[in-house]
Amino acid sequence: MVEKVRGLEIKREMVEVAKEVAEVAKEMAEVAKEVVEVAKEVVEVVKKMIKVVKVVVKALKAKKESSDEECSTSGSEDEEYAMAGRDFEKFFKRRGSWSDSGEEDDEKVNNETCLVAQASN
Repeated sequence: MVEKVRGLEIKREMVEVAKEVAEVAKEMAEVAKEVVEVAKEVVEVVKKMIKVVKVVVKALKAKKESSDEECSTSGSEDEEYAMAGRDFEKFFKRRGSWSDSGEEDDEKVNNETCLVAQASN
């Protein structure tokens, strides 16, 4: 009789452990979904940053070409690129966090990048 009671207790404990394992597995699946969503957001931020960098590079090239045409004795290229880098850094500090508002956000990035390019002139 004692063995049967002990056997039932063990079975109950096993059922409780199985329930806990199932709950933990469910929580882990939810965390995995959240990780995937965050990864998607990171990818979008990187894509937007790449667009901004491309626009800044274009602006720097245009600035270099215009300064080469205007005056061949302007300051050193290193100095110009350092200043552009600082402007670019200020741009990101002002920009703050990224939003996912699509074309409107892209237009805003382009406008702000143009302002950075103009400020570096």
